[in-house]
Amino acid sequence: MPMTGPIGGGGLWLLLLCPILTAAVVGAAMLGLFRWAARSQEHEALPSRDKPEMVDPIAILRERFALGEMELSEFERRLDGLLRSERPSPTDLGNPRI
Repeated sequence: MPMTGPIGGGGLWLLLLCPILTAAVVGAAMLGLFRWAARSQEHEALPSRDKPEMVDPIAILRERFALGEMELSEFERRLDGLLRSERPSPTDLGNPRI
């Protein structure tokens, strides 16, 4: 039986090729895992746009008045305007908005 090389029949190439291929596959898997983890962290860091934050204009108006940014007359005028804009007018009651 003829043998070529110390292991015979080209087994040396197979012996060297398996660890190299294994290292390449493991390295590619680790690189993919790191990239996936980095993308998921970036996605979590972004603000959610699913639900826009509701801003209460009356609360802002009260805060500005409490900080002394406006006089009582201006506060009452603006509060009255906000309350009027929140109440439906008689013409709106007959025509519901869809």
